[in-house]
Amino acid sequence: MDKILIDLSPLKSGGGCQLAYNFLTVLSKLPQQNFVILKPDIGPLAQIDTQFTAFEIITAPTSKVLPRLRFERFELPRIYEKYAIKKIFTFFGPGLPHPAHIKSIVSVAYPIICYDDSPFWEHLPFKAKMKQKAVNFARKNRLKKADVIIAETPVMQKRLSDALHRASTDIKIIEPAPSLFVTEGQGKKMIDSSCPQFLILSGTLPHKNVWRLIEIAQHLSKLLPDFKLTITTTLEQFRALPHSVAFDGAIVEKHFVFKGTVHPSQIGTFYENTDFLTILSDLESFSNNYMEAWKAGVAIISSDRDFARAACLNSAVYVEPHHAAETAQKMAAIAKDNAARYQLIQEGKKLLQYLPDPQQRTQKILDIILN
Repeated sequence: MDKILIDLSPLKSGGGCQLAYNFLTVLSKLPQQNFVILKPDIGPLAQIDTQFTAFEIITAPTSKVLPRLRFERFELPRIYEKYAIKKIFTFFGPGLPHPAHIKSIVSVAYPIICYDDSPFWEHLPFKAKMKQKAVNFARKNRLKKADVIIAETPVMQKRLSDALHRASTDIKIIEPAPSLFVTEGQGKKMIDSSCPQFLILSGTLPHKNVWRLIEIAQHLSKLLPDFKLTITTTLEQFRALPHSVAFDGAIVEKHFVFKGTVHPSQIGTFYENTDFLTILSDLESFSNNYMEAWKAGVAIISSDRDFARAACLNSAVYVEPHHAAETAQKMAAIAKDNAARYQLIQEGKKLLQYLPDPQQRTQKILDIILN
């Protein structure tokens, strides 16, 4: 039987791993298992073969360039031939090199390739900027060879169409789905105003603006008696960042909680123990953290960007992460206003109704792959 290759190999960390884990959970319950999974060699998805035994799973080198190039040049053609692959679905990524007789469907979550106007570029060192531009050029070239591209929002559809010089009809929209691993919650009626909890589900990539947090915390400490910023990095990773101010050990020790990488199946516990999801990113396509917060009943504080406003509408407080004092003022104000916070939660619940559940989203993807 011809098989479909599900390419998860670009997913090393972040929200894409969360969505992929949900996708596999739904896919594994289908009666017909004509799928071969290409998994990464690092990150939360590296161990999926121990949980999803129904699939044939192949490990692809992800963390180093030369092994990856050798794999694509020599191993991929053998995989295509061995399994009689007719179609490839890349969950998130640029897609795989493939012969013309194999159809490639690629779901894209690379806002960095189509946001040349983002403030992100203003704060990136020149050498890093040139390196990222080269990576983006390679990603765009590969994406142009995909037969079908899937985006999550009309904003990304338009930006990808412009960046790739492709008709918008070539780019399908499938809305994201909230995680199976987040429990439905209505939100706290009241929070402990003496120590509000802010959750930052983020790694340390420059566009996430975690490097702004010490400066923001310094301002916030003048406005709130106490607060906690819980981050899904380690202290060592955080310390190594090029912070916008000098590393303030006292502020970090008093107000920061470091949790390290969170496994997708454990994400729900983080929402159960926080008051505000805080996303300071300059670049996102559609952060799955938005819909997780809606489902969990947690208010959102988000960077003021087009992708955020298009997704969250009235369910978030919007801040400019590069203006630390202003951001701190808005964080303190919403932490002191339970009525406004709870209204954000209710607005999120309204938006949640328009999203598919993981089963529905998986079926939409399969409809494109199988047709």
